[in-house]
Formats: sequence, structure tokens, C-alpha cells
Amino acid sequence: MEKDYEAYYLKDFIYFALKGWRKIVLFALIGAVLLAGVALYRNREQEVPVVSTESIEEAEVELTDEEIAAIREKLIADDTTVIRHNKRIAFLRENIGIISEHLSNSVYLSLDPDSQPLGTFSLEIVMNNITNENDEIIEQRHLLLSLDYLRSMRSNAFYTHLGREIFSSVTGDNLRELVEVNLTADGSIEFEFTGPDQGFVRKLSTAAQEYIFLEAENQISFSYPHTLNVIDENFQTVKNPSISQERQRVESQIEKHDLELQSTIDTLDKYIEEDLETELELELELALEEKIKAQAEAEQEEVEEELAKSASVPLYTIGGLLVGVMIAVMWNFYRGASAGKLLHPADLARSIGLLYINEIFVPAEESKDKQRFASAIDRWIERRYLGAKLRDAEATEVSAEYAASVITGVSENREDSDTSVYKIAALSTEDAAVQMALAAINQAAELNGGKSFELISLADSMSEVAVIDALRATDAAIIMVRPRETEMQSLLRSLEISQELKKPLLGLISVEVINN
Repeated sequence: MEKDYEAYYLKDFIYFALKGWRKIVLFALIGAVLLAGVALYRNREQEVPVVSTESIEEAEVELTDEEIAAIREKLIADDTTVIRHNKRIAFLRENIGIISEHLSNSVYLSLDPDSQPLGTFSLEIVMNNITNENDEIIEQRHLLLSLDYLRSMRSNAFYTHLGREIFSSVTGDNLRELVEVNLTADGSIEFEFTGPDQGFVRKLSTAAQEYIFLEAENQISFSYPHTLNVIDENFQTVKNPSISQERQRVESQIEKHDLELQSTIDTLDKYIEEDLETELELELELALEEKIKAQAEAEQEEVEEELAKSASVPLYTIGGLLVGVMIAVMWNFYRGASAGKLLHPADLARSIGLLYINEIFVPAEESKDKQRFASAIDRWIERRYLGAKLRDAEATEVSAEYAASVITGVSENREDSDTSVYKIAALSTEDAAVQMALAAINQAAELNGGKSFELISLADSMSEVAVIDALRATDAAIIMVRPRETEMQSLLRSLEISQELKKPLLGLISVEVINN
């Protein structure tokens, strides 16, 4: 029947579990002792066998091809002679690649030595002596300008301009070897161009002259007055045996590097096969011993793990603790939910349509058990469960004065106006905290302008006949409950008796005890 009026929240189940912490400790210890005893019983005759390396050797453990290759590679990689030869081999291969690429892509080396297109012109720098300086100063300025123009004609910007203007894929070093710029004894700059054909050569010459007059003339460091003239421009086809000689020199260099590379590789292979073979055998023997030892240790660990899994005392002990805790928690849930105690007076009042007046906090009685550790834990659990209620709790006198004012207001419309004191039966448990709250309410009623009502305690420990007789002598009734202490069955029976006697129920007051 009480389940129709009472609902449980998550914090209630947490309270049920923690309230029975003694059972949790007891059940956990019992579970740990029982399962530890089972583990010890199972392990009483078991011994850990020892796996020896001799037994592993009899099984003819061998190194795999991958392991042998790995040991060989590590030995080779750590040898200083091998490292030196490898670096030389890498250097030679890199040089052969660079020279071979130059031989394949060089435009100059691909020219016909008997018919080389050639274009030349000279850049004449004429000084303008508008300030009538002496000849020595003019010569110095002329030399400085010549060197400045020569620097500009050999810069990256010059060759970038040439590559952009001739619309050709010939760039970088391949373009630089087609152009030669030199300073002559008289201070003029001589340009020489070559290429696959005369059209290409003329494009280079035109692009060079554009650079001189459009960019170089405006970028020089010295601003001495001067005039630039292009003279002796000439295009012809000549014989140039140096092209064949250069090609032969490059090919000879490649062949020389290739011979040295092959010799270095042969020397390295011979060193690895002869000098490192003995060291490799020693490394393989050590590796085989390490593998046998590792396998013996692994098998020993497997044996010990199997024995530990069969009956591990610590594991069984922890398992027993957990099982005991789970059983105790479930038992506490069941006992708390089936105890039939009232937990939430305000919810009960709303469900039966009864006025919930307020909650009165009274101090707990002094107890000899207060200083004990277990009692301290119980008080801590109670305080955590009450939580916000304790933070907002008012003094007993303040709460009692409010309850008295509410009862006075509710009882003002009584039918028996001749009775000076309105007798109200307080239906409650026989509890010291409830009696303290009753006394506080009666005292507050006397202090507030005279005693208009009197609360009379009717404890549920009285016989039902005595309760009925006492209730008939009163004018109304009020319910006073102790959360977690008042039994729902007794409370509902008191409500039924009040209804049968047609005594008006003025409301419900909750009494809570504060344990400091």
C-alpha cells in the first residue's frame, strides 16, 4: 500500500547502500577470505617447473634467413671500413650522374667542331669629360665603369634575361657555356655567342644588347658621364677543335670515375666476404644463444602465467572482495526499499492532498557513541544525504514559531468557538525529537499572544483503543513524522482512524535531527 505514496530517487539508493557500510565491509571480507582459501586449496600441491636452455638446444633452434640477413646488415652498417667505402661509392655515383647529365644536355658539347656558329660584338665605353678632369682621373673612372658593366654582364639577372628573350629551353649552366664575356686591355667588353645555328646566335646577341641599354645602363653603381657603343658586330661559322677536346675530356672523366667506382665496389665486396666472415660467424653464434635463452625465458613465463591463471591468490582475493561488495550493496538496496519507512514527507503530503506545514530541525541527544569511528561515519553519511536541507536549515525556535503561526491560522475557523484552547492531537512516533518539536511549537504558541491551541502527543506505541479514545477528546489532528524513521503502515493507519472519527487533519510537519 505504501508504494502508492512513496517514490525513490537515485540519492535514496545511494543512501541505502552507504547506510549499510558495515554489511559491505563484512561481506567483502567474507568473500575475500573464502575465494583466497579456494585459491590456496587449488595451489597446495602445484610446483613451478623450470625450463632449461639444454632442453631448448635439443630442439635444434635455428636462426631464420631474415634474422641472419638482419645480423649481417647490422654488422656491415656498423663497420668503419664499410662506411668509408660506401661514402666513396656514393660520391662517385653522384659525380658520374652529374657529369653524364652535363654530357647529355650540354648544347655546347653537341656543336659541330668543324662548323660552329659564332657571333661577336664589343661594348665600347666612351667617357664624357664635361668637367675637364685630368686624364688620370678619367682613366680611373673608365676602369671602374668597365668593371661595373662586366659584373652586370656576368650576373644571374643577365642570363635570366637571355633565357626569357630567346624563348628556348636552354637555361642555367647550359646557357652560360654558350656566352663568353671578357674585358679587353683597352677597357671595352667583348661578347662571344655560340649555339646550334646562326638564328639562335643572333637572338642571343640581340637580347644581350637589349639588356645593356635597357637594364644594365640604369643599374650601374657609378654615375660618371659616358656613352655606350656597340662596335665590331660579326656573325660567322668557324672551326673549333676545342669542342671535341672538351667532349673527350668529359667522357674520359666519366670513364675514370666509373673505373674507380667498380674498383671500390670490388674492394668492399672482398672485404665483406673475407675479413667480416669470421666476425659474422661469432655474431651468429651469439644471436643463436640469445634466441635460445629468450625462448627458454618465454616458455618459463608461459608456465608461470598458466599457474597464476589457474589459481592466483591475489586475483581471487580481489574477486572475493568485489563479489562481497556487490552482494552487500544489493542486499542494502532491498532492505532499504522494503523497510516501509517514510523518506519524503513533502511528496506524501502532496499525494494525499494534505498541507505540508514545514520541517523542524532539532539537535540530536548527546551519546556516548558519538566519538566512535563508526558513529562518525554514520553521521557523515546522514549529512551527505541531507545536503541542501542542512545548508538551508533554520533554528528550532524559528521553525517552531512558523509552524505555530500556520496551525493558528488553520484553526481560526473552528466550529466550537466556546473552547478557549483548541486541542490538537499530534499523531507521531514515540520519539524524543518529535517530543522536543512538540514542546517548541506549544511554547511558541504561548509566546505569540496567548495559547490558542495545544498539541497533544499520541504516540503510535499506544494501543489502537487508547489512541481512538484520546483522539475523540480532541478537536483536530496533525501528523508529525520522522523521515527514515516513521513507518508508512503505522502512518496510514493513523490517517484512517482520523477519517473514521471525522477529525480534520490540519497538516503534516517533518522533524529532522541534526547530528553535529
